[in-house]
Amino acid sequence: MARRSQFVCEGIVDSKSPAPNMPDPDDIFSSGEIPWPDARPLNVYAFDPSIGKFVGNYMTALVRYEQLQAGPVGARFAVIDYDASARFFAICARALDYCPPVDITFGDFLRAVLTADLDFHPDDPDGVRDAFMQAFRLRGIVADGAAAFSEDSLFWPKVQRGKLEVKGLVFGNPNGLTTSEKNTNGTVLRAFANKNAALLGFRPSPKPIEAPSFHPMFHTGQDGQLFVNMVVELVQTVDTPFGDTNPGTFPMRNGVTLLIAQDPPDGDVRPAPRVRFVIQKLWSQAREDRVRNYYLSTGRVPDDNRKGGSKRSDHSRFQINFGLLHAGV
Repeated sequence: MARRSQFVCEGIVDSKSPAPNMPDPDDIFSSGEIPWPDARPLNVYAFDPSIGKFVGNYMTALVRYEQLQAGPVGARFAVIDYDASARFFAICARALDYCPPVDITFGDFLRAVLTADLDFHPDDPDGVRDAFMQAFRLRGIVADGAAAFSEDSLFWPKVQRGKLEVKGLVFGNPNGLTTSEKNTNGTVLRAFANKNAALLGFRPSPKPIEAPSFHPMFHTGQDGQLFVNMVVELVQTVDTPFGDTNPGTFPMRNGVTLLIAQDPPDGDVRPAPRVRFVIQKLWSQAREDRVRNYYLSTGRVPDDNRKGGSKRSDHSRFQINFGLLHAGV
């Protein structure tokens, strides 16, 4: 089991407005008898014991004295039992809606985490996004396609307002979509995807673009305003030959995740839903070669070698039974 990250805190020195009845920051952790009437803002540093380093910049948090424990890091510092797991879990869970629909990499997830947190917490006063970036950097994880290792470069690019609209989309309510609304949205999204295939980045193909997943997302901003979005996955599956020396084909999946916003009405007029993000995982020769080599190395049986000699494409051998994971297999 991985060791839990520790948080180390340091007193903040403010000579202009010294706190009443508070000890000098150099000594605040040297004795358990120092009075601590109220919570006090402290600089909190995250220390990752698995790599033996501090991760990211400090964040400021209100900490009560009874939460502090003497630590081996010196009189000025102390270890704090600061449980950030709930906040980090929420950030990571939200990021799943900002990932491409296929072939997700660690770099993709980093970009999704940063973009999702920007949407929910634009100011980021605690430096959480920088902490994520530095943690990934220390482990040698980079994001493909990013021009630089900075927040602005790692955020998924936004679509220009009004550039892409999806008319007829139904957002339902926080209880979810009805069957009729799902059927309506499926028809609208498939028509939109196939009409705008080139603009979304799909290659020309006789295979249609499907919308296997879509769901509404409701959240309240820091100012109390309600934001309504639809998270849509569009995927195109192309049967791709293994090669001259190997009969049969394998499914090559390319796709995009769309975040579609329903803006509030302007008077009596409700604007058409607009696409805010197009998060792509499109075809490239390198991706195709990587997928092909994976299937060959794991012994996937080509179509023409199946029992019965049927020529019908059977992609079940490319599917993973996730139930086996929970069974411990």
